[in-house]
Amino acid sequence: MSKEPSKTKRCFWRVLWCIVRKTLKVLLLIVGVLLVFILAGGLGPVVKYVGVPLANSQGVPLSIEKCVILPLGGYVRIEGLQVENPDAFREPKDAAGNPLTPNKVYLETPLLRIGALEFDFHMLSLFKEEKVVDLIRLEGLRALYAFDYDTTNVDAFLAQVAPPGEAPAEPVAETPAKPETEEQPAEAAGELKFRIAQVTFTDNSVTLRKFVNIPMPLPPLSLTDIDNRTLQEKYIDPMIKTVNSGAGDAFGAVGDGVNAVTEGLGTLSTALGEGLDGAGLAEGAKAVGEGAQATLDSVKGLFKKKK
Repeated sequence: MSKEPSKTKRCFWRVLWCIVRKTLKVLLLIVGVLLVFILAGGLGPVVKYVGVPLANSQGVPLSIEKCVILPLGGYVRIEGLQVENPDAFREPKDAAGNPLTPNKVYLETPLLRIGALEFDFHMLSLFKEEKVVDLIRLEGLRALYAFDYDTTNVDAFLAQVAPPGEAPAEPVAETPAKPETEEQPAEAAGELKFRIAQVTFTDNSVTLRKFVNIPMPLPPLSLTDIDNRTLQEKYIDPMIKTVNSGAGDAFGAVGDGVNAVTEGLGTLSTALGEGLDGAGLAEGAKAVGEGAQATLDSVKGLFKKKK
């Protein structure tokens, strides 16, 4: 009688071990197939055919023509990446929620398009203090920064992709840097340091828009053997500063043009009024001139900088 339970127990453990062994075999097979799939470049198609539709379903108007990701070699290449303008610009509505006629510019010109973005990381440098990037290449970037509908297309895009009930983060004012002391070294401990063997930026531009398009080509850049801090301080920061100051100068020029048109129409309306005085039409011409003056004054006010 005592042998029967023991035999049953051994059978139970044998069956359980068979189930566990077969399950492990299936899991290892799946992991092996996934590993081969990833190493063979399968992540790129996954991003294009799975990631992009998933992003679109979350309100991100994104599209990619080609994507190559080789994790073992640290290589990424993306071609034809395009982000459309937000719905607030493509399908505008008034304060009452009634649809407005969309501007063709926002339908035909995307918020962002990148012709080619290439990144090649030196994987062996993962085990070193200073990381090494073999190549960073950005070509054919086209960005649109538009002021319209009492906002910008960038702010409207951020509001569109923000999770429900969560407002987009407000920009935080930069705090002045503290003077360096012995207790505060120039380089913070644990700061990521990396060196780039080759940097290439070509055929890139940003377009600013406020009633008119103002293209601003970005200067081409070709550098070799440069560290990340030098790249940031000597090239990236000045480029961003140039674009920001260029926006103010460009819109200021548009405002000056509106001033000139306003003054010219004012002079013209006065001349018309004086010339038509004998015909008894001076008052009508004067009224037309004042109406044009008021209209252009209101347009001119849109270009004034908010304090």
